Amino acid sequence: MAPAEIEPFFCPVASDPTRLAALAESGLLDSPPEEAFDRLTHFAVRLLDVPAAVVSLVDEHRQFFKSAVGLPEPWATRRETPLSLSFCQHVVGDGEPLVIVDARADPRVAENKAIEEFGVIAYAGMPLPDPNGHVLGAFCVIDGKPREWSEDDLAVLHSLAALAAAELRLRAMNRRLNAENDRLETAVAARTADLKAAADDLRAAAEAVQTAASAERDRLARVLHDHLQQLLVGAKMTLAAGGPREDAIGFIEEAIAESRSLAAELSPPVLRSRGLAPALDWLAARTTQRHGLRVSTDCDSALSKALPPAAAAVLFEAARELLLNTLKHASARAVAVRLRTAEFDGAPAAELTFRDDGCGFPDGEGDLGAGDGSGLANLRLRVAQWGGTVATDNQAEGGAIVKLRLPLPRD
Repeated sequence: MAPAEIEPFFCPVASDPTRLAALAESGLLDSPPEEAFDRLTHFAVRLLDVPAAVVSLVDEHRQFFKSAVGLPEPWATRRETPLSLSFCQHVVGDGEPLVIVDARADPRVAENKAIEEFGVIAYAGMPLPDPNGHVLGAFCVIDGKPREWSEDDLAVLHSLAALAAAELRLRAMNRRLNAENDRLETAVAARTADLKAAADDLRAAAEAVQTAASAERDRLARVLHDHLQQLLVGAKMTLAAGGPREDAIGFIEEAIAESRSLAAELSPPVLRSRGLAPALDWLAARTTQRHGLRVSTDCDSALSKALPPAAAAVLFEAARELLLNTLKHASARAVAVRLRTAEFDGAPAAELTFRDDGCGFPDGEGDLGAGDGSGLANLRLRVAQWGGTVATDNQAEGGAIVKLRLPLPRD
């Protein structure tokens, strides 16, 4: 029997105007299903052995399902419900994970109609933030019976939520790039051939960003499928066959370590909790340990603490991309990373300087990684979106130097 229509429900906590504006700007509401998100919800169902998994986006009156596996009809077809059927609204309102063992006995949700309509008894949901920290929705899993969610369960869910949040950020970035590209194309139509050439260069840079983003999604999917999933399947098969408990524990411990490493790679906790300078120190130590490239850092701690989180994230991603390109193309033995305050167009700015002792930029191209079609073009585009610049050169003593300047907000 189809459920009766349910009156719209308004959630004041989830209706923050700034957050709603960010959600609307993302262009994700009412967007069609996408394989990247469906793959993650299917992974959640298989890895956590639950009947349902959802990527939800919450506005002031409803939750919209960007991806959903295991929901009953008609909600699976409608791809949305009123907030009277939403546990995810609490994740959005609080900005924190929500873990429920038995909804019927939990005062936060005991009156929620999803218990009767969907049979939601156990629930675990993780927030999905945008680059500015606005929680747009939740990645959740649902069980129809009481369940004590283990640390392993929540670690896997956290990793999958981090991947879903990365996908959301990619779409938001692509939407902004497309909007900016449309604006520039309109201007080019009324201007000179030189401006048209500049717009073509920008379009090529946007395609480079998309290519890099696609490659990163493929890499993360391979890690999930070829390593993390296989470890968990190995543990399950060992237990099912009555094999040694120690072997199953070994599989699970390695899967936990892999999921934590993946989560740290996507969004290092040290960047969120302590700022850019400690995050750069962590990145330097990790690069040295894993690849043998000696990386030193010299950072202004006061500037690091004063940077807005979004600006710190841009500079951290820039440093990580430059290190990766150096490893792939520069044949360098050492890198020095320096963070200082500088002047940019008469105003204070954060300056990130990157020096290596490698082969330098080939033929004066001034572009690391030019051989594979990526390099600094996409980095320049991202920094330009923040009003900053990227300058490159070869050093007289050998090696490359890259300087990024990002304007600081005025008091």
